[in-house]
Amino acid sequence: MIREIKIMTTEMNAEPIQDSWLSIGEACRILGVSEATLRQWTDDGKIKVFITPGGHRRYKRSQLEEFMISRRKTLGIADLVAKLEETAEPHREVALNITSALSDNIRLNQQQRSHLASLGRSILELIIQFVSSPASREETVQKAQEIGRDFGITMSDAGLTLTESIEAFTCHRRPTVEGVMVMMKQKEIIAEEILAALPLIDDIMDRTLVAMVEAYQYHSNP
Repeated sequence: MIREIKIMTTEMNAEPIQDSWLSIGEACRILGVSEATLRQWTDDGKIKVFITPGGHRRYKRSQLEEFMISRRKTLGIADLVAKLEETAEPHREVALNITSALSDNIRLNQQQRSHLASLGRSILELIIQFVSSPASREETVQKAQEIGRDFGITMSDAGLTLTESIEAFTCHRRPTVEGVMVMMKQKEIIAEEILAALPLIDDIMDRTLVAMVEAYQYHSNP
C-alpha cells in the first residue's frame, strides 16, 4: 500500500499542468454529474481514480476528457429510460402535495392522493415501456386515454374545477419534461432514436390530457 501511494504521488508530481489532477467536486463539474454518479462509475471501473494518503479521490483531467468523448456515442434509449425512471419520486411527491400547489381550499383524502400517485406512475411506466420497446401505437394511445379518463373522474370527484384539474395534470407532466430536458442539455451527442422518441412522449401526454378533460366534463355534467 505504501509503495502504491509513493508511485501515485510521483505520478501526480510528474504530471504536466495541462493534465492536472482534480478533486471529485471538480471532476463532477466537468462531467456534469453528481458525486454519487461519479463514485458509481468509479466503482464500475468506467473511470480510474487515485486515492491520496489522506483518503481523497483524485481524477486525471485527460482521462475524464477521454471518458466524455467515449460517452458521446452511447447516449441512447437506455439513458432516456434511466432519466425517466429518476422522475418516479417527483411524481409521487406531486400527488401528495398537489392541493397545496393549487389552492389551500382543495382537500383530497388519502385514498385520492394515493390514486393520483398511482396514475402518475402509470403514465410514467407507459412512456418508459413505449420508448424502450415500442408496442402498437394504437394500444399505447388507448392506455393513455384510459389513464386520462381515470384522472379526470378522480379530479371531478375531489371537487376540483376543470382549470385546477388541468393544472394538476401539468404538475404531473412537469417532472417528465424536465427530466428529458436535463438529459438534452448534457454534453453528449443525442442518438436519433431519442430525438424520434421525444415527439411520441409529447403525443402520449397530450392524448392523456385530452381524455382527462373529456372525462371530467362528462362526469361533472353527464
